[in-house]
Amino acid sequence: RSIGKWGGYEQLRSKLINYLLHAKDGYFWYSTKDTSFAVLALLEVLPKIEEPHILVHSDGKTTELVGQGEFQIDKNNLTIEGNGLVEIHIVYYERPGAEVSEGLKIRRRFYKRYEVPVIDEKTVVDAFIPLSQHYVPVSMQILEDHESDELYLRRYDNGDYVYHGTKMRIKDTKLILNNLTYDFERLETFNGSILIVLQKKAVMVYDSSTKTAKTYFDVLDASLTQMGIVYLKDGKLWVNEKPMADIPEGVTDLSCSSSQILLRASDRTYWFTENGFVELPFIATRILDWDGSKLVADEGFSFSGNDSWITDQPCEVVFKEETWPISISSGDIVKTVINLQSGTGGYIVVEDYFPSCAQILDRYREKHLESYSKFDYMWYRTWDRWYAGTEVHQDRIAFFVLDYSSQTLSYVWRATLNGRYQLLPGRAYSMYYKGLYAHSTPDVLDIGVWLEVEKSK
Repeated sequence: RSIGKWGGYEQLRSKLINYLLHAKDGYFWYSTKDTSFAVLALLEVLPKIEEPHILVHSDGKTTELVGQGEFQIDKNNLTIEGNGLVEIHIVYYERPGAEVSEGLKIRRRFYKRYEVPVIDEKTVVDAFIPLSQHYVPVSMQILEDHESDELYLRRYDNGDYVYHGTKMRIKDTKLILNNLTYDFERLETFNGSILIVLQKKAVMVYDSSTKTAKTYFDVLDASLTQMGIVYLKDGKLWVNEKPMADIPEGVTDLSCSSSQILLRASDRTYWFTENGFVELPFIATRILDWDGSKLVADEGFSFSGNDSWITDQPCEVVFKEETWPISISSGDIVKTVINLQSGTGGYIVVEDYFPSCAQILDRYREKHLESYSKFDYMWYRTWDRWYAGTEVHQDRIAFFVLDYSSQTLSYVWRATLNGRYQLLPGRAYSMYYKGLYAHSTPDVLDIGVWLEVEKSK
């Protein structure tokens, strides 16, 4: 713009115009700010340049362009002659074959909705279960407070406690045991042993009968079971100081019952068996019992795809194991969950392309255990989500994130037509910085035809 106002510098001016046109990202520049400045400059400079006169030879045809204009051509040999500025846009139609991570990383997963009856509550709750799972919830029941001779305490449970003759006190988030004070996170007991999860990735096991203690360092989490002490260390599952297996990706802690080893991730539980790890479609803060079909949980329970906890009361959930993996049929309600796994930056757009048969339920509200009054309107809720906004388009949904956060984005839709659908990957990118981009792996959704396809193999 400055050179245009000064006059002269024709060669430099032509080079800068050429540079600006080459710097375009498609039909625009990368950001709205870049686009506005570039358009202002070109609008002020281009009228001072001689009118173009161009001949375009393509597929035996010649087209003459005088002045401004545009036209489309098919993919053929192309020859251009004359004077003037010409932009050629080439559109490539291709389907990405793998995920891409350039400063950002995202994952996409699909969940099918089940309505689970809650016994004695005269209501149902939504259970969003991952596709390809085998465990389907059948019923749920709220239990009375769990009574046990064993202790399960956290750092804010102030008070005096006695376990097998051993006196303990929790005061001001500190544990006092044998006149020694510990910074701790959690305390649990089993068969006369006291497990203390200390801060700085350490755990201590105190034997109340022998009055001896042993400390384990660099431990992610630990628990006491009938098999002995179970803990996570160096990316492995250990039982009684013996490494048993590499832990699955995403595991953060343990949620063992007295007889079963269970590992918890942010949206699922892994059951350790003789044949390896079995993925289970739920999470629970504390699991009291699991026998392969019936779960008894305390202090918080939810299904894998739900946005919030179903309940923080003790509960019993019954599952059945299906022969065929979970699939979708026309009429089913599905949730798509996008997880921002890693990244940085701000002003991030996350777009996800949904199948053409999807009817977006943008006002859907999950059913979970809570009380409603006549002043609660199910069709309305305040904006309490962590991202800034969302838009629904004909083929995709867009989320707007002000500052990166490793959280999830989700939307609910209904499948309206059976068929096999090729889905473009979900993608994330910065609105103002070209170096941040990611897309997930593409997916194929078999809606209503999965069972027939498998049987024909």
